[in-house]
Amino acid sequence: MPDAQPSTFTVLAHIPGVRTLTEERLAELWFRLSDEGLVESLFHDGGVRNVGEFIAFMESGKVYCYVVYLEGVAVAFTWLNNFAGRAAMIHFAVLAAGRGVKAEVGRFVVHFLLHGRDSGGNYCLDALYGLTPEPYAHVLRFIRRLGFRRMGSIPGAVVIRKMEDEPPRYVGGIVSVCTRESMEMLKR
Repeated sequence: MPDAQPSTFTVLAHIPGVRTLTEERLAELWFRLSDEGLVESLFHDGGVRNVGEFIAFMESGKVYCYVVYLEGVAVAFTWLNNFAGRAAMIHFAVLAAGRGVKAEVGRFVVHFLLHGRDSGGNYCLDALYGLTPEPYAHVLRFIRRLGFRRMGSIPGAVVIRKMEDEPPRYVGGIVSVCTRESMEMLKR
């Protein structure tokens, strides 16, 4: 893929009131995530195990789902949930087609989410936060480059269950937060 500029990305959303991602597109996304081996790390708690559960989860009114496209090809997937005022928990994956533009698409997604405005011109979100499994060092390095700042660690906060019949394993969760201000600090 060519070098991507933020203006070349397109976003389809599945949020209350805006449903540009159909069930068919969500199913296609599930199979892409599965084929690319991303399901286990994204849904590390074992809470989503098949396409039906995935669609039901993404269609719940508590989840805001976005797929980012470059030249008509899905390159990233993100969803928000666990809203707290004007902050939301973010989950994010770069698909195989987006690996060459991983940093660009990551910055685009964070900017897109933190700079979205409502009809009155007010920001919709002031912060994104994550609870990343401590063993996911590569994810922690990546999100730091996007403007996320480590706030602390919660022992045993994340469950990892690779197989349905496997007992859960609890690991520390790293709490990270990104704001418009922390994104700006990266530019300095």
